[in-house]
Amino acid sequence: MIININQIHFINSSLLNILSTRQTQTKTDELMSKIFLIRHGQASFGKQNYDQLSELGSKQAYWLGQHLKDIGIQPSRIITGSLNRHKQTAASLCEGMKLNCDIEEHIGWNEFDFHAIVYALLRKHPEFTPKTNQPKAFFSLLRKAMTAWSDNTLTGSLPESWSDFENRVYEAMLFSKNKEAKNILVISSGGAISMALKQLLNIENSTMIDLNLQTRNTSLSEIYFNENQSHLCSFNAVPHLETAERRTHITYA
Repeated sequence: MIININQIHFINSSLLNILSTRQTQTKTDELMSKIFLIRHGQASFGKQNYDQLSELGSKQAYWLGQHLKDIGIQPSRIITGSLNRHKQTAASLCEGMKLNCDIEEHIGWNEFDFHAIVYALLRKHPEFTPKTNQPKAFFSLLRKAMTAWSDNTLTGSLPESWSDFENRVYEAMLFSKNKEAKNILVISSGGAISMALKQLLNIENSTMIDLNLQTRNTSLSEIYFNENQSHLCSFNAVPHLETAERRTHITYA
């Protein structure tokens, strides 16, 4: 590919604008509070009780705590949902940070009942029943179920509507934001985190579902905020697992 001189000038000018904007943004970021949305460690997928961390899930959370300590993050608040996997993740994370943590709870950060919406879909469409027990087959089914749920086409009694889910995550984020707190850790689940990002970024339901299905265990999504604005700084990062020894420990369930 041949690039002419006008294109080079345009690229250089664009880069200078980006760098200038980034320098201004960095100064602004230093004055803003941060929320770290953290998905729980690997749970017990395929077991009778999913809501328990696996041995690897506890290690993931411990390693994340070590990483946050190493980069100098001192949490002003730590907030979880009420699920066991949230609380267990918080405990292992605090152990890794070598902190005695005061942990708050807000049930708005709980995951939606994915079993309920999947069963509701299968009652309507039994032909969608997976032919294998592999995670890939389940996540494909979950995508269909979440799409139907968000379109209000699931029938029968459900624990909550899509709108109910949106509203409680919104309330949980309001509870979590505190401009006096510098670093706020929120330990939640993929669906609730993705819904919070949907509301922040004003994205479509289908995109929110995509985010949910790619959210990794103990991943970090970082939001900067003050009383006037909020913006997403990073999504789904796992710096504590990005080493040759730990890359095989990146999980999604």
